[in-house]
Amino acid sequence: MKILVSACLLGCPVRYDGRHKLSAEVAALKERYELIPVCPESECGLPVPREPMTLTDGHLIGNINGGDFTAMLAPWVARKLDALAEVEFKAAILKSKSPSCGKTGMFRQAFEKRFPQCRVLDENEVCDQSFE
Repeated sequence: MKILVSACLLGCPVRYDGRHKLSAEVAALKERYELIPVCPESECGLPVPREPMTLTDGHLIGNINGGDFTAMLAPWVARKLDALAEVEFKAAILKSKSPSCGKTGMFRQAFEKRFPQCRVLDENEVCDQSFE
């Protein structure tokens, strides 16, 4: 069984500050499931490290220079969702408060719309969840 997981939760240093947010609870799931890492921001071509960003009115805006990075992320999201359509996921575990993966994030919103049958959780919801 496959679970899509924010790469930073698996210890990959892809966050805006060049760090990760390893979640032991999430990483431990690799013993029972195939975990598929994803990082919308780094995979769309944004550098690591990069300036922090905020999702504002549907646009991914840099907090320091005010640049709009939507044109980089949006086409990648569409291509990634097409590629993920070939994969049968049991669930997705995405990084809370991320402008791309958080509850209102650009990738998460598009993912939930495209795959309404897939259970989507934040990393802090994993402890109490069963994927069976």
